[in-house]
Amino acid sequence: MHVTSGMDKASSARVVNCDRNLNNPERLSAVAMTGLMDTPREQSFDRLAELAAKILNVPITIVSLVSDTKQFYKAGFGLPAPYDVTREVPISSSICRYTLAGEP
Repeated sequence: MHVTSGMDKASSARVVNCDRNLNNPERLSAVAMTGLMDTPREQSFDRLAELAAKILNVPITIVSLVSDTKQFYKAGFGLPAPYDVTREVPISSSICRYTLAGEP
């Protein structure tokens, strides 16, 4: 849940839409069906994250899954501490959750 007071009407509507998509049972089922949430590191995913960083010429990349409670980093390249160890953030701190708003 996010506080929308103090936001303009359009921003508030985007947050509400994002939260609705975040909690969509079909999306959550699809995330669970990957079997990747909370799994150990895998070299193939780590190589993918490193390759993405090199291709995009950026210092940090992540391969993540977004549940209704957290964002889990399946792989990451250049992640600072403590995220390189914990490999997750609560959904309230996740930036990637806003990709679920359905807007570019």
